[in-house]
Amino acid sequence: MVLGETSREEELPVDRFINRDDHSKLDVAELSKILKNVSKIYLHPGPEEKIKEYQEMVRLHGLESIEDIRPALPKINRQACRPEIFEAVSQLSLEHPGWGCEKLSEELKKANIHMSPSAIYNILVKHQLGRKSERLVKLTEMYADQIENLSPEQVSAIEKFDRSFKERQIKGKKPGELLAQDTIFIGFHKNLEEVYLQIVVDSYSSYAFGFVHLGKSADYAVAVIHNAVLPFFKRIKIPVLKILTDNGREYCGKEGHHYELFLRLQDILHLKTKSKECGNIFIKQFKKIIVEDFIKTDNIGKTIDDIQTTQTNLEEWLYYYNHQRSYHGFPNNGDPPAKLIIN
Repeated sequence: MVLGETSREEELPVDRFINRDDHSKLDVAELSKILKNVSKIYLHPGPEEKIKEYQEMVRLHGLESIEDIRPALPKINRQACRPEIFEAVSQLSLEHPGWGCEKLSEELKKANIHMSPSAIYNILVKHQLGRKSERLVKLTEMYADQIENLSPEQVSAIEKFDRSFKERQIKGKKPGELLAQDTIFIGFHKNLEEVYLQIVVDSYSSYAFGFVHLGKSADYAVAVIHNAVLPFFKRIKIPVLKILTDNGREYCGKEGHHYELFLRLQDILHLKTKSKECGNIFIKQFKKIIVEDFIKTDNIGKTIDDIQTTQTNLEEWLYYYNHQRSYHGFPNNGDPPAKLIIN
């Protein structure tokens, strides 16, 4: 080394930098705390402006100067942004009706919407979407009103919730296009004869008809169509095009079978399921309703003393069912059957 020259090591500022009075050491935990705190600026609009402000503070006073910084919440016109946020939350919950609020919160962050699960739940409750069943009912209504084209995920969820939705493709597109008919055993007459109930349901509207009778015979199956179904549709000037039944002996048989012959004379197409049970989900739903709401409550199922009295009670209940009772689920979505036909 030449006398008077400064060594290469002495030129390096490392030691002098570390030992500066204005630069104290921070352990890993302290560094993490500071950076985690400051990183919250990225949760709000305009983070770059804040970064420049913090850069100047660090340059003048060191990293410790921003240790206790609490990034201020941006001034937001909450009244203005609320509809957009509400819409985003509601829309995402309908797109994925099976998601809970935790999942919705995580997904909304990807759209830069930071909301807690509890806040999301409050929004959904306000829009009557807080429960999964409410979201599925809303989707069904939107589908019925031709507002929404459903995704496979939405269809699958609705079908599990409402079995009738699975058969939406085979329901009539208008009243009278497809009716379903079936026979229900409801008890014994006082003379020990079996008592049955013929039921007919319009698959478009769920409008129903019924006829109480003794024994199984094709003529009883004909009677409810001739005396109740056809006069009703004739009054509202709508033709009956097709009727679906099972292959029971009251509905089909050898050539000249009374029920099949009657439908041919009326120019009504007779559709039959392969099994003995009528496979139409709409009539299955009605059977469940009439058993729970009428047959059980009317003390039917034991001994029936008077057929005509039972028929009168049935007609009163059918009026209530068709015109007043809310019918939840597809295709009525809360409306009584008569309202769908009127509309």
